[in-house]
Amino acid sequence: MSLCRALNLLGGKRVAVDGSYFNGNVSDASFHSVKRLAEDIDKLGSRIDEWLNALDQADRDDLESP
Repeated sequence: MSLCRALNLLGGKRVAVDGSYFNGNVSDASFHSVKRLAEDIDKLGSRIDEWLNALDQADRDDLESP
């Protein structure tokens, strides 16, 4: 949703209701504090950086190979 807001894809003028049924998970492990969410976002950012670096290295390796 953050990406959609950043790309100005959400206008906030319409509301849609979906009648899908999902089983709930209300265990303690399913709740996330703001601090835990921030930590998860940081971890994901690090993993994305590692992935992008690996892709860059693979591109460099491809250019160097005969």
